[in-house]
Amino acid sequence: MAVSRANEKPIPSLSRRRFIGRVGGATAAAWTASAIGLSPLLGSKSVRAEAATVLGRQRAIEAYDLRKAAALAEYHLPIVSHLNNGDEDLFSNKIGNYSKGLPHNNLGEVDLAAYNTYLAAIRSGLPSDFESIILGGNTKLTDPQCGLAFAMEGMDAGNSFEPPCPAVASQERADEAVENYWMAILRDVPFTDYATNATALQACAELTSLSGFQGPKINGQVTPQTLFRGFTTGDIVGPYISQFLLQPVYLGALPMAQLYTTYATGVDYMTEASSWLAVQNGQGPFGSSVPDSQLRYLHDGRGVGAFVHVDLLFQAYFMGLLWLLGNASFNVGNPYNTSHTQIGFGTFGGPHITSLLAEVSGYALRAQWFQKFWVHRALRPEAYGGLVHYTKMAAASYPVHSDVLNSQALAGILEENNGT
Repeated sequence: MAVSRANEKPIPSLSRRRFIGRVGGATAAAWTASAIGLSPLLGSKSVRAEAATVLGRQRAIEAYDLRKAAALAEYHLPIVSHLNNGDEDLFSNKIGNYSKGLPHNNLGEVDLAAYNTYLAAIRSGLPSDFESIILGGNTKLTDPQCGLAFAMEGMDAGNSFEPPCPAVASQERADEAVENYWMAILRDVPFTDYATNATALQACAELTSLSGFQGPKINGQVTPQTLFRGFTTGDIVGPYISQFLLQPVYLGALPMAQLYTTYATGVDYMTEASSWLAVQNGQGPFGSSVPDSQLRYLHDGRGVGAFVHVDLLFQAYFMGLLWLLGNASFNVGNPYNTSHTQIGFGTFGGPHITSLLAEVSGYALRAQWFQKFWVHRALRPEAYGGLVHYTKMAAASYPVHSDVLNSQALAGILEENNGT
């Protein structure tokens, strides 16, 4: 909704020149004396106190000017258009949208009355409406109002942009699901074995053959080097797991070897309809993940899944930062690199950088949550898997693309689960 600023009262502009004109008597004299360095004129405690007050006011004006300039720069940014993939309007049963935690029927289709309470809260933004959302179990929604929080620095989350995700009936969505099924099949294969593992090579061949697959390729081919990787610069360089996550680091004086609690191999979850539906409805308690009895470096898909299930949002980046602070030099642009008398600390030093990492992650989360709940409400992969399952079992007919229904990956999943 557009916000009118026609009736806003402007904050008076306090230039330094106008401010000095407002101060009087001893205060003005103290300011002048301070400016020209005539310390004998500032002998009395009262005059020194007034000078400090003036200097404090000068800094307050500078802080105000900086913040106003930053706010105006953000205010004048073009307002983005928030486009989703249209599934919510296209499918009256909402099969293309996020509904986890709401009540569903036996096929996993969301209860429309409950979904409408969810939409009503999103459209109003009122905390009371969020308290009226009809849930399907005892699991609460994960902080949907986070996307409404304002940031005091940088661009407002509501003016961030994320392109629409592939529509539920699209070939690209189906081909993404094929990739996810291959990830599941290869969950216990070490990343270092992909180049020689027959199943990994089979995954590469099938993903290469799918024209809607948008993952990275080398010379038009999905290879063990590109398998399951991202599409941004540097994603296909080096080992699958960042070496930062394999190096010992220090958290202050605390040495840490990056050995993690992961999940035991051969113990899988949501492989039958009843447990899958319970998760969709948010009906706990859920089956507890069985931990591996041995701490391990992250080396396979199951281990990475265990890590991201409970990581502290920016934890992987933070571990990399800890290693860099102890082993790397600051960027050449750091102003303290050429100083003969100073090093960075609260500015352009370790405490500054570590705090920035945590801070920017919080802002990024708010922006992402705005997109998640207020724009896209995109279907989760496991919910899409339900559409695939019931279509494949002929229990329902959903508009999923044939690429996933006829894939080798889906056949492998069904074989693992004895055809169910």
